[in-house]
Amino acid sequence: MHVYLTNKPYRNLVTANFFNAIGSVLFNIVFIIYAGNLPYKTLAVTLISIADFVPTLFEIPSGYLADRTTQRLRLTIWLRSIQFGLYLLLAGLIAVSQALWAFIVLLLINVASDVISSYTGGLIMPYYKHFVGRSDLNDAASFESGMHSTISIIFQGLGASLIVLLHQNYALFSIINAISFLIAGGLLLLQRQVFAQADQQDTSAVRQARQDKMASEPFITSTWHTMQLVHTDKPLFLIIMLILGINILLSAVHDLTNVLLTTQKQLWLGSFGATIAIMSMASAVASAAGALFSRDGLQKFSMPTLISLATGVTAVYGVNMFTLQNFYVMVSLSAGESYLVGKISPRLSALVIGNIPQGRLAATSSLVSFLISIGIPVSQAVFLPLANLAAPALTWQIFTACTVGGVVAGVYASRYLHRLTAPAAMVRG
Repeated sequence: MHVYLTNKPYRNLVTANFFNAIGSVLFNIVFIIYAGNLPYKTLAVTLISIADFVPTLFEIPSGYLADRTTQRLRLTIWLRSIQFGLYLLLAGLIAVSQALWAFIVLLLINVASDVISSYTGGLIMPYYKHFVGRSDLNDAASFESGMHSTISIIFQGLGASLIVLLHQNYALFSIINAISFLIAGGLLLLQRQVFAQADQQDTSAVRQARQDKMASEPFITSTWHTMQLVHTDKPLFLIIMLILGINILLSAVHDLTNVLLTTQKQLWLGSFGATIAIMSMASAVASAAGALFSRDGLQKFSMPTLISLATGVTAVYGVNMFTLQNFYVMVSLSAGESYLVGKISPRLSALVIGNIPQGRLAATSSLVSFLISIGIPVSQAVFLPLANLAAPALTWQIFTACTVGGVVAGVYASRYLHRLTAPAAMVRG
């Protein structure tokens, strides 16, 4: 919070991102409700689930292009204007047709906007290196991550309530999303001189190097060099692998809970729906709190240690699911796990921004994000068949054994990093 209040360029940049997030959260929850009321609702919701993963496939190309873009601010503002136009078009289409072809066009517009957002995220990332000191990077990333989680919690509920009060006026929410992009672009435009000064701090040699790279390094070669850059940074590479592992486990615990709770009625509080809602809210609030409270003493722990702690809490969660089977223990452990995980993502962002050269910053960030995202389909492929074929107790026992292995890996990684040269500056907030 201190960085946000005292650093005006950073505050402007982050506030623009907050407006993007508010519009997107409102629209996304309403879009799901809209799909659930269509004549082909099962197909519509399935298509949304598939479409949500599509922008991930464009993350690495987006980062590659962002690193080679010279007029970053100007292009970001123009792309925000394009997103404004796309959602006005989407609003008009929602108002005139519920046909399947129209819904597919709506999905394509939404996917295109998400890809644009991924690209513009890479465009503005170098500004963090200019506006935020290295010592403040973790606080800045934690604040932004925590606020995004808070926005998601508040505006998901607000959107679900407002759509009822506004008599299912779905087009209005698309217009609200369009306006949010316009405001975000306007905020950047108002401070364009500050951003221009940041761009001018690049020396002519750096700009020339970027131009030479544009001409000489194709996408495949650049991606390979970025992978080599990440791999040679041993602490960063090890942390990414650990986060990939915990992402697999956390995706698994979420999926297993949703599937197995349908038969474990002793863990319900009232009903299955109420139990899932309470679990989701507790986890979301805890994750936001974990990111926002970046100076709670846990900042003294290395990232492998934090990952080990989060995995250990997850292991105890698994034990509860086949022994005590207590609802309150389940919710408390889920919240504790989420609080710890809420600290990991912003610290990884700060690590990447602080240690990766500006010329490969967007590409590296996109590659890291893509690698970590692989954990979701891997988790689903491994644990969902198990949940459907084995007894609940056996499924939780196998899962718990995997989490214990994750704890051991985290402890080993923490000791290994201590043996590397100067690890503290890289893995501590």
